[in-house]
Amino acid sequence: MTTLVQMRVDSTLKKEADKLFAELGLDTTTAMRIFLKTAVREQKLPFEVALSPTKNAEIEELERRLEDIKAKRVTMIDKTLEELEALENA
Repeated sequence: MTTLVQMRVDSTLKKEADKLFAELGLDTTTAMRIFLKTAVREQKLPFEVALSPTKNAEIEELERRLEDIKAKRVTMIDKTLEELEALENA
C-alpha cells in the first residue's frame, strides 16, 4: 500500500533539485524516497545538522561572558562575606 505525500517548496528550489537529481539519474520523487528510507533505516537524518560556525562562535562568546559574570558574582559574594565577618569580629 502506498500513500501520497505532498509538500510545498519554493519553485526555484524545486527546479534546482529536479536538475540535480536528473544529473544523478533520479527523479525528485525517488530522491525523496531514498531520503526517507535512509532516515528510517538509520533512525536519524542522513546528514549532519549543525549550527553555522558563526552561531557556534557566538554561543562560545556568550558562554565565556556568562562564566565571567559567574566569577565576578562569586568574587562579590566572597568580599561581602569577608566584610560581614570583619564586622562580626570587630
